[in-house]
Amino acid sequence: DIDDETVYKMSIKKGDEVSEEFLSEIKHLSQVQGAKRAGARLLTASMKSRYDFEMKLVQKGFERDAVHKAADFFEEKGFLNDAAYAKAYVADALSLKKQGAAKIRMSLKSKGISADIIDNLLADSDESEEENLKILVEKEFAKMPVRDKKHIDKLKRKLYSKGYKIGDIISAINDAGGEEIEE
Repeated sequence: DIDDETVYKMSIKKGDEVSEEFLSEIKHLSQVQGAKRAGARLLTASMKSRYDFEMKLVQKGFERDAVHKAADFFEEKGFLNDAAYAKAYVADALSLKKQGAAKIRMSLKSKGISADIIDNLLADSDESEEENLKILVEKEFAKMPVRDKKHIDKLKRKLYSKGYKIGDIISAINDAGGEEIEE
């Protein structure tokens, strides 16, 4: 299927004879145009990592080469930027979701963000992470009917699943007045 825009750009008129090679080129160009249009709709909805962007377009049925060209186009225009996406993601994960570095790292890796970008962004997150952990522990203690081993263990599992290190969790629980626990 060839879209009207590509037919117009290639100056093709009804009745024109075209070679198989030219037809193949036209179909590819049409795929790229379609991927760009679909990509623009994706990016107006929310920021995406390049990997997520490409996977969504491939799932929509676009050829991989057309998807790569569309991603390159949006990257060149500044609409697709893994570093900016990761920075926004880390800020939200720390301030809104109160996630720990381990969970943030895992999520960003699954979105195709490079280890260098992740390391740079998480290098400065220690203070925020420690403060978030303290807030979460105090919040949970306020809701906790009894501070027994069962409830403390449940809290540790919850915080661990949010991406905090077990040693940090134990320290935060101890600092907040929980029972003294050994690692």
